[in-house]
Amino acid sequence: AHTLWLGIGLVQLLRAIPRPRAGDVTHEAILAELRWGNGYFLKMQDADGAVFADVGGGRNGDNSDNHFTDNRPGTRDDRHVNVDKRPAIAAAFAVVEAMMARAFAASDKAYARRCLGAAARAFASVTLPAGDLHTLAWTAWAACELAGATGKPVWKERATGLVRSLLDRQVTGPFAGQSQLRGFFASDGAPFVHLPNAAVPALAALSFAELELARDDAARVREALATYCDGFLAPLAARNAYGIVPWGLWTKSTAAERYRALGGNLVYRYFMPVWSGASWQGANGHLASHAIV
Repeated sequence: AHTLWLGIGLVQLLRAIPRPRAGDVTHEAILAELRWGNGYFLKMQDADGAVFADVGGGRNGDNSDNHFTDNRPGTRDDRHVNVDKRPAIAAAFAVVEAMMARAFAASDKAYARRCLGAAARAFASVTLPAGDLHTLAWTAWAACELAGATGKPVWKERATGLVRSLLDRQVTGPFAGQSQLRGFFASDGAPFVHLPNAAVPALAALSFAELELARDDAARVREALATYCDGFLAPLAARNAYGIVPWGLWTKSTAAERYRALGGNLVYRYFMPVWSGASWQGANGHLASHAIV
């Protein structure tokens, strides 16, 4: 669920740095690291194309199984595989494998085809639950990357349809009795909140724009991204001295802790509620991903 971001980050680094000059091994080093990490990802895909949830999360979902091992199967310190199959994880896996296919297309065509096949099988395993904005965003991003990896019209059409559905969930007018914030995404009358993946809808739209998949939608996508940044992120970040983007928006308080009034029926808060379990997470992923946007 979270480790896939490492694959995305390394591929984006590979895309961002200049092509190597003679004797520069930077690209080769990144490709080697990608192939090493991708060995784990590929092993997590089941025969039906879907992807297991995690290793290390623990049988109780509390990260209690996240420990070092001796790397020998059958000993007391073995980790457990959480074989729960979640659509959003399969879609995120498809994003990564399509990125891998594009990254290795020039240097190892056979490996690129393997990654592309894994991406297509994962994508085919995804069923979009009604109202599931999280899975929709990852699926739209996956279709964009598959379109970029294959150049096939069928993937361009899927990407276009999914991105249009995604942008239909964007708030562009008054919401919950206020009009000072707009551009954020919402589903079933509630603003989209997710750690660490709150920025995935915007990142999916950015992928669509960067790949230039549909000229008819280019203006709408640019306007949607500008509204997300100027109508939502910037005004929220300006509410504190440090430029921190709060964790999210709600139409009511969801815990007996500090929520700040925003206007109308909206409230916001900066960090996650206190939890007494074995582990929790902070807002670094939320902040960094929005910095990328």
